[in-house]
Formats: sequence, C-alpha cells, structure tokens
Amino acid sequence: MIKIIKKILLRNSPCRSLQKIECEKFMLNGNCLEIGNTDYNKKSFFNDFKLHKNHNLFFADILKIKKKNYFRLNLEKKNILRKKFDTIIIFNVLEHVYDINNALKEIKKILKPKGKIIISTPFIYRYHQAPKDYNRYTLDFYEVLAKSHNLKIYYKKNLGTGPFLASYSIIHNVINLFKPLNLIPLALAIVLDKTIGFFFKKIPSLYPICNFVIFKNN
Repeated sequence: MIKIIKKILLRNSPCRSLQKIECEKFMLNGNCLEIGNTDYNKKSFFNDFKLHKNHNLFFADILKIKKKNYFRLNLEKKNILRKKFDTIIIFNVLEHVYDINNALKEIKKILKPKGKIIISTPFIYRYHQAPKDYNRYTLDFYEVLAKSHNLKIYYKKNLGTGPFLASYSIIHNVINLFKPLNLIPLALAIVLDKTIGFFFKKIPSLYPICNFVIFKNN
C-alpha cells in the first residue's frame, strides 16, 4: 500500500506505479532492448529492474532519429534490424499497435533463443491516443498469442488491488489536479480494496489496472 501511494505521489499513474513495483522483482542481463523509448531517461522502465553487471541497454521506437544504442522499429511493418537481444521489454505500447500478430512476429525476429519478452499493457484505464488507442488485452489473450507464436508463458499476473483503485485509476488525471487532496481518495481506495480482498481473495485479480506477462522463446 505504502509503495503504491509513494509511486503515485511521484507523478506516476496507478498503472505505471504498479508496473514499476512489479519490475523490481526481476533482474536483466545481456543485451536488453526497451521498445517505446529513445534513451535511458527518467521514463525508462530499465530504471525499475535490477540490472546485472553484464548488461547492455538498447532502445527502439518508431521515430527516425540518430542516437547511440537506438534503433528505429515500426511494429506495424517489416523491419530489417538484425541485432539479437536476450531480453526485450515493451510497456504500454501494444495497445497502440493494431496488428499485434505482426508486432510479436517482428519482436520475436530479434529475440535470441531462450530470450524473454516482458510485456505490460493497461486494462482498466482511460482512452489514450499515441497516436491511436486500439485494444485492451487480457491474460487469456496473451496465452493464446504466445501459443500461436511458439512462445511459452514464463510469468503472468494481473496488477491491481481491486475495484476501488481501478475506479480511481480511470479518473486519476482529474483527481491529480487537486494535490495533496488526491491522497485521501487514493488511500481510501486501497484500504477498501485490501479489506474486500481479505475476505474475497480473487477480487484483486478481477479488476486489473494493467497486466504483466513474460514470454520465453523456445
């Protein structure tokens, strides 16, 4: 509870806060690519993972720019990127890609054997264009997607505390304008979710703000 509140007070959405907390459980090593970012900045999710001393960080996005360790990658098209990666992370991107099967095909092309793809996308979350907003995916969908691309589900989890934080998440952008008063409904939402979850264990997983999956290459 304290962790989520701290992350949100640091100007993160509930979705991003839950994602950042989940990332802290995992360590990355080898060649690691973040799709949806251009460099190692404050928004990079690499900041939230544990990084092994044997790691190299790379970035990819649709933008045509010249930067060190950056590649242009369009998940809606066929790409010619030949470099292979041990781990590819792609957060809050796939909901903006219409042809997700082509996206995963292109991602898998640059994944090493036994490599991992770490994906997180919002579920109970407001409409947001970048430039378009197409889909909300479930863990059931990701299981079918993994199977159709000959990948294995290494880890999967719905992220959220329950219906009250999910409701708060939808109007976070509005409530966030009234700092520090936003702390009151935020704390109340989490307390109510924790109370309900104590009696009904499945409640948190039924109201995911986002989900988190790890695919492993065969």
